[in-house]
Amino acid sequence: MNRPVSILCGHSACKECMEQLISNQGEAGREKTCPLCRAEIPEQPLNISIPLSSIISKLMVRCTNSGCSWVDEHGKKERHQDNCAFLLRNCPNGCAGSHRRDSLENHLEICPHEKVPCRHCAVGVSRDMLDLHELSCQEKPGPCPLNCGDTFPRSHVHLHLNECPKRIIKCSVSGCHNYYPIGMEVFHNEDYQESHQALLKSKVEILQCAIYDKTHFKVTRELSKRKSFRWTVKKSEFVEKLEDIASPLFGFNNNTFQCLWKRTSGQNKLFLKMAFGSTPITVQAR
Repeated sequence: MNRPVSILCGHSACKECMEQLISNQGEAGREKTCPLCRAEIPEQPLNISIPLSSIISKLMVRCTNSGCSWVDEHGKKERHQDNCAFLLRNCPNGCAGSHRRDSLENHLEICPHEKVPCRHCAVGVSRDMLDLHELSCQEKPGPCPLNCGDTFPRSHVHLHLNECPKRIIKCSVSGCHNYYPIGMEVFHNEDYQESHQALLKSKVEILQCAIYDKTHFKVTRELSKRKSFRWTVKKSEFVEKLEDIASPLFGFNNNTFQCLWKRTSGQNKLFLKMAFGSTPITVQAR
């Protein structure tokens, strides 16, 4: 009996047990009574019985932990329980089963759920997950992916690749999307010489067009006039000679035009040519 209390009927009980009994009776709506004689328990604090507590503290008791041979006064029991090597304790990491106090430390040294610091990043990881953690640990050193021979933490790979002596760089010629190892620029330019020349020529033409657009006024063109033109080709011109044939000149909107029938070079196409003109004009022929 720990911390004994006495009630008015003369019976005594453990204070915690009596308080629990009274609480259960109150929650059930029953009258608060002594569990032995059913006498009513008044509404007043339960005070420790000092005489009874003194008697109990002198009683000789035995430790209830399996394997422990400790025997001493009841008053010394709590102090012994705080240090008893045979006391069973649960693993703080949630392992199944219980361990004696004197062997718990040995268990924690091999407990699979014990958090141990990673040797690379110092983050606490369960012992059974440590190997898996190292596979993705960003602070674990590793070799350069370009095999330059250097090692560094995984988190530094991007910084290293900017300075790696074997890094891959992009061709500086605009429009060339090829990459090559640093130091191989001369060989790349030799292999792609014609391609680079074509790209640079195209770039120059684009710049020339841009300069032209900035230095010339743009003329807004609108459909303003229509003209019909009939051109009859003589049969002799068509049959006897396989040459280009030109129509007579005709005027339209202060400009002079001419139709051309391209028969050479296998084209066999009809074109409209401006022979003379003073202003830009867009013409649609059909």
